[in-house]
Amino acid sequence: MAFLRGRDLRERNLRRQGLFTLTTISALLLCRIGQTQNKPVVPDRNIEALKLMARWVQAPPQVKYALIEEFLPGGRDTEAAEYFHERALAHPNDALMLAGDALFQARVAATLDLPMERLPAVNEAFEKLDRAVALAENTTAGGNTVASKPTFASAVPRCFRGIVAAHLPRFLNRTEGAAADLNAALEAWKQNSDSLPHGLRRSAYRALSKVYSTLGKPNKARDALSKSGSPAIDPSQPLFTTEASFSRKTGFRFTSPHILEAAPGVFLAQGYDLTDIAFVRTTAGVVGIDSGAVPANFDAAVAELHKVQAGTLVARMQTGSLCDPVDTKANLQTQTKLERRTIGGVVFDIYPASLVTAGASGKSLIYLPASRTAFVGDAFLPSCDAGRSFGGKTVDGAAGSAERLFALLQLLSSLKPKLLLHAYAPLTEYVTADSLPGLEIALHEIQTKTEEQIAAQKSLFETLAIDPVPDRLQAYPSAALPFLLIRDTVVRHIYQQKSLSRTPKSSSLAIQDDLPPQRMAGALKLTAGGKETAYVRALQTLLKQDDIPSALRIADLGLKTHPQSKPISALRRQSLSNLLVKTQHLAPFAFLYYSRFVDFELPPIS
Repeated sequence: MAFLRGRDLRERNLRRQGLFTLTTISALLLCRIGQTQNKPVVPDRNIEALKLMARWVQAPPQVKYALIEEFLPGGRDTEAAEYFHERALAHPNDALMLAGDALFQARVAATLDLPMERLPAVNEAFEKLDRAVALAENTTAGGNTVASKPTFASAVPRCFRGIVAAHLPRFLNRTEGAAADLNAALEAWKQNSDSLPHGLRRSAYRALSKVYSTLGKPNKARDALSKSGSPAIDPSQPLFTTEASFSRKTGFRFTSPHILEAAPGVFLAQGYDLTDIAFVRTTAGVVGIDSGAVPANFDAAVAELHKVQAGTLVARMQTGSLCDPVDTKANLQTQTKLERRTIGGVVFDIYPASLVTAGASGKSLIYLPASRTAFVGDAFLPSCDAGRSFGGKTVDGAAGSAERLFALLQLLSSLKPKLLLHAYAPLTEYVTADSLPGLEIALHEIQTKTEEQIAAQKSLFETLAIDPVPDRLQAYPSAALPFLLIRDTVVRHIYQQKSLSRTPKSSSLAIQDDLPPQRMAGALKLTAGGKETAYVRALQTLLKQDDIPSALRIADLGLKTHPQSKPISALRRQSLSNLLVKTQHLAPFAFLYYSRFVDFELPPIS
């Protein structure tokens, strides 16, 4: 493939002013053009899994988009270009695969040394983007378009084309088209919020700001930049494609504040608190359901609800917190029977946690039989490795057990809900009612494989490296992303609970995590010869290899022996920023956790 030539010149090209500087596509250009194409020493499990899932005959467009997002932060453009080019050839009518092929072709083209190589490659990429948009919009060769509601598969390719075009010189005559594409994609989102990944709007607004600057419209450029949540277009800052925001004033929010009607008479207030707040309309008034929102934030959500739905708040129910450790005394007073309450003609079935798992306390879920809506609170939170995200609280006992998760899935299977509402926006987006059957089957298969690894005395690291995607999951494509969100933590829970009496064959692995950081730092110092430059070289190499967790660990240990080192401190900040970008989609609670340690804020999208 001609557009893959010249990749060995990437380092030198980064220092040159080329014909095209495709410097950002944050949803698209999350990393800097010109980064080295080294693969991490340990394969990225999410990327490997998504590469398999994207090959499924019934692979959802969200899986293909997720793969694009996962590829971008590591700067693995050549690998991504090869993958999407092969898939686009195999499936020429797949608009997202073709758009991914074009996107990464354009990114690789920006690293080619000679303008005479760059220009044909970029032109070819745009021919593919044009075809992808035509396919996505059901456009025939004659230009007749079938009118339909905007969808995810139709809006994303057009948004991609607009973002890529926004970063090209104006003499290529793509600037006006970029403005049209980006405005159309944002308008599609207004018509159907599911048509565009919410966080992709950040990139669309940023690109639109650049387009308006190029067109000499500074007021519109400032307005678009403000809507993106970015104070300025600064290539040195990490670029995000998440709806989440964080600041010292408001704390962390998974999404911008808004009210949506999730089902007839069921409203969801997102972005007013760390947790979502639900409201149910009854003839007596409105019933609030939440998982312990801050009172002031709850009141703000109620006030906003009154703008779209009349009715007095007549009751407030809480699903409780299922990630608290089991309290024996509390269990003596725990309700063990289903409670049924009727308010304003609406039936609320309240399931205590003890009906899900013996010995557990608190509420498990609230179910509305009439609309088949289940409010599960934070019941899935322990399965997402999120205990560390909340004041350092760890998930253990029955609250964090795999058995409890399976019991909860079994209860939900018996209820057959049409709508599943969680306490946290990412869980509501990923873990849907449609995903539950496939998720349960896939996790049971993972459980069996994990127990086999334990019986063979394999370490946790070896156990996590087992087949990334169960074969049976292919029949349940809607469970693909929820499975990736939950998989590794379920393996850890099973391993920790069932391997307590077993000793791995490699005893060094068994005691490694027990070593104090200072002792590890001292040992590492001996390996590095005690030199600061050795740490710096290692960190730079790890970051180029996209091995961000290792880089952060080495930086922390290096600062224990070189606490005044400015280079190590700077590389640690870069590691944290890269880790935020890396975790923003498929590890949202890790994203929340690491956001507390960076020295910048991420404003919300307008």
